[in-house]
Amino acid sequence: MEEAEDYLQQAIAIDSHNPALRLHLANIYKARGWLGEAEKILQQLTHAYPEFAAAFNNLGIIYFNQQRWSLAIEAYQAAIAIQPNYVDAYYNLGLALNKAGLRQEAMNAYKAVLDLSVDHPGAHFQLGSLLMQ
Repeated sequence: MEEAEDYLQQAIAIDSHNPALRLHLANIYKARGWLGEAEKILQQLTHAYPEFAAAFNNLGIIYFNQQRWSLAIEAYQAAIAIQPNYVDAYYNLGLALNKAGLRQEAMNAYKAVLDLSVDHPGAHFQLGSLLMQ
């Protein structure tokens, strides 16, 4: 991971206006357990590039990992508002809604996943699990 970070830092130095490079750097920080650093990068990206849905989705993942359910939900909803067919954001939204105790809303999120991707095994599993409860 350290070497990957070094190369990404070099790429950012070469092309500092490419938000995808900083998104990947945040992913490296997340993988290394540096959630605070990843959060800072992703917050900067969402402010600088308010139409970058992946940055909002990844910020939601950071909040989810920090058990900050309401912030995760807001981030996933922002990603979906930008990109209404964002399957991963809907799925992640369902996970966060369930953790927040909003089961009906979580089921609606998983149904949205299935509307976009009928064969999504995770959405089938999560929806089935919620219905069992």
